[in-house]
Amino acid sequence: MNVKKLKGNSTKYASYSYAFKQINKAINDEYFLEAITICESIITDRLLSYGEYLTADKIGDKATLGNVLIKIKKNKKFIINEETKKLIEEVDKWRIKRNSCVHSIAKSDPGTPTATIDDFLAGSKICADEGKKIARKVCDWHKKTKEEE
Repeated sequence: MNVKKLKGNSTKYASYSYAFKQINKAINDEYFLEAITICESIITDRLLSYGEYLTADKIGDKATLGNVLIKIKKNKKFIINEETKKLIEEVDKWRIKRNSCVHSIAKSDPGTPTATIDDFLAGSKICADEGKKIARKVCDWHKKTKEEE
């Protein structure tokens, strides 16, 4: 194996190892929005990597999860099998929950109260737990997909 590639992969591995530890710590300490944010970062990074690997097109490292999902859905090259299609759908459903969760801490329709703190925390914990599972699933899928190519 190429030494330069190994160094790059070991750096990425260290970053991801730290990120998953931080997700666990954030969830345990009830910093659910931090966990959700790290999950989103991991998911977006792996989808960007997959998209650029598959198409050799630069999607852009500043792309949001929503923008990456739009590009994936529009480009038939991205959806290579049923597993990938289902995973993209799962990520998109979580993205919608994440948006709702993140904004529910302070945002509400005019004239209506925000969610109670207890409801916010309960919903945020669910979203963080789901995000952790999806981030792990996307990482595993990304690795498997690139090995199959």
